[in-house]
Amino acid sequence: MKINSPFQTLPKECLAAASQGMVYALDNDIILKVPFQYEVTEEDLEQAHCWDLSLRSLVAMENESAVYQALQESPHPNFVRRLIATRVDCLFLERLETLQNAWPKAKHTQRYRWALDLLAALSWLEKIGFVHGDLAVRNLGVDRSSHCLKLFDFGSSISRSHPDYSNDMMRDHFGLATCLHFILSGIDPFATVRSHSEAIEIRCKLESGQWQVAKEAEVVADTIQDGWAGRNGSMRFNQLFDRVANTFHRLSQYTTPTTLVEGHYQKLQSRCQDWLRYAQANPLWKDPDEYVAACQHVGHQAVLDDWR
Repeated sequence: MKINSPFQTLPKECLAAASQGMVYALDNDIILKVPFQYEVTEEDLEQAHCWDLSLRSLVAMENESAVYQALQESPHPNFVRRLIATRVDCLFLERLETLQNAWPKAKHTQRYRWALDLLAALSWLEKIGFVHGDLAVRNLGVDRSSHCLKLFDFGSSISRSHPDYSNDMMRDHFGLATCLHFILSGIDPFATVRSHSEAIEIRCKLESGQWQVAKEAEVVADTIQDGWAGRNGSMRFNQLFDRVANTFHRLSQYTTPTTLVEGHYQKLQSRCQDWLRYAQANPLWKDPDEYVAACQHVGHQAVLDDWR
C-alpha cells in the first residue's frame, strides 16, 4: 500500500517514523515533520486500519499546530521553536540535541536546571490551556546554544475544553516523574522495554511503589514516587516547580532561560523557505476532509472526530 506525504520528495535523512508522523532532518539545525496518508483504494479495504493510522496522523498535526499557534502568541523559551507558521500540512522546527545524547556530558547542576526547565515548560503549557498527553524522555531535547531543555512533540496534546483533559493531566504527571528520574539519574525505567506486556509490568511496579528510585534522583524521590502513584494529580505544575526548586535550594537562583536572538531564527526560516521554493507538492495528497471522503467512498466509515 503506497504512503503519501504532502511533498513528492522529502529530505534523505529520516530521523523517526512513528504513528503520528515522519520526521526528517532538513539540515543540522532544522527538522521537517509531516503527516502521512496510506493511499485509499477499494483493493485495500482489508487494510483499512492503515487508513485509521493516517487519520490519527492528520489529527496529530492539527494538535501540534494548535499548540504551536498558542506558543507563537505566548512564547516560552523551554519549547521547540516553530520556524514557519503558515503551513498546515507540515511543521518546520528547530533541531535539538536529544536529551539522551546530552545527558552524559552534563554536570549534576545542569541536570537540576533541566528538571526545572521541564517543570517551567509544563507550567506554561498548563497556563495557556493545554496538556502534553505523551510526556516522555524521547520528547525532550537540549538547545545546543543555550543548553536549556526544551519540550516538543504535541501530537497527543489536547486543550482544557477536551473531555479527556483530566485523564491526560494524570498521564502527564506520571510521565513527568519518569522524565525527572531520567534527568537526574540517567535511568529511564522504560528504556529497555520490548513488549506491551513488559511495559505494563513496569508501570504497575512504578504505580505501586515497588521501583527503587536511583540514588542520584533521591533528592526529589517523594515527588517522583507521588507522580508515579497518581498522588500529584490535583497539583498544578507551577506548584510542583516551586516544590522541586525549593528542594534544590535554587528557587532564588532560577531565571527563565533567554531565547536566541530573533536573527538566528530568521536565518533558519529563510532556509526553510528556500527548501519550500524547490519542493514539489504531492498531487495525491488530500486535506483531512477529502481523505475522510475517500475512505467513505470505498466503504470504510472513517470519522475524523473519533481521533480528536
